[in-house]
Amino acid sequence: MAGRVDIVQGVLPPGWPEAARVLTVAFGVGLIWLSRSLARRRRRAWQLAVAVVVASAVAHLAKGLDFEEAAISLLLLVALVHWRSRFDVPGDPASVRPLRGLGAALAAIAAVAGGAEIRGIELSPRTGDALLGLAVVFGSLALYFWLRPFGHAVAQTVAERRMARTLVDAYGTDSLSFFALRRDKSYLFSPSRRAFLAYRVVAGTALVSGDPVGDVAEIDDLLAELRRLARASGWRFAVVGASDAHLERYRALGLKPVSIGEEAVLDPREFTLEGRAIRKVRQSVSRLRKAGYSFRVVAADEVTPALGPSSRPSRPRGGVASRSGASPWRSTTSTSPAPCSPSPKTPRAGPVASSISPLRWPDAAGR
Repeated sequence: MAGRVDIVQGVLPPGWPEAARVLTVAFGVGLIWLSRSLARRRRRAWQLAVAVVVASAVAHLAKGLDFEEAAISLLLLVALVHWRSRFDVPGDPASVRPLRGLGAALAAIAAVAGGAEIRGIELSPRTGDALLGLAVVFGSLALYFWLRPFGHAVAQTVAERRMARTLVDAYGTDSLSFFALRRDKSYLFSPSRRAFLAYRVVAGTALVSGDPVGDVAEIDDLLAELRRLARASGWRFAVVGASDAHLERYRALGLKPVSIGEEAVLDPREFTLEGRAIRKVRQSVSRLRKAGYSFRVVAADEVTPALGPSSRPSRPRGGVASRSGASPWRSTTSTSPAPCSPSPKTPRAGPVASSISPLRWPDAAGR
């Protein structure tokens, strides 16, 4: 071993073997850091890993002719080249422009440092530290942009929104279906356009907002298309606020359901004030009736001037309430649904936390 070190020290300039030892450690840490991106099949991570493995093999030879360690690096290189077709996730095209600028900045720093070394000019400690700091910052940014996952900007066309609204009106029986119409989501339609889902990409994960909406016969093909899109883009995907109606389909995709709570399902047709469980509500209704209040639901376009803003109290509570007598409050109006009683709860599942959603307000047609 000592003979190998002597050979290297006799060939390479002073200090190079010591620097090679530091580089071998840095390259090993770099490969561990790249393993996450390699597991996600990113093409740019594979390219960088090939360069790091080759440099690691050279560094092992430079630090003392360590043929054994260099052979291990070469075996890893052979494995990377053999399975190169599996790393098929492209990089983000939007990162090309900042990468060019960062590359030019790093080249300028290298030119300044290299020119000073060639001409024998000794840079001041402050200048040297500044160049090193800039090189570290620019290099870190370059690695970030190089390995950044494929992005996706939210985009909705007028035709897509019209089609999504039509499907929600026709098939939107779930309480979260209406919120698929938010403008901060993208749409994915089935081939026949009889079903769709709304999603948004956050930190490399396509988050689906609720269950797909549409013809049940189209759901399987729609979810298969989502999996294909996520795989081609290198995304993970999850369903937020999934109901138990499609849990088997989600399991078939490899998703694991996680219970995050239950959603109370209220059916106005089954509302009743009878029973011990609802006695407090019954008592409140009795007090209001004795006070002269009444309740009815009206559509927004049926609100009369008597129910307008001038007669609305400072803290409206919902429904249309009126009181007989000489009270200064004539009435109050809102378009909230009629009171109803709870029926069995619908469990919600999903790999990420859900949020409490407000009720859908009826539109002008009373829907």
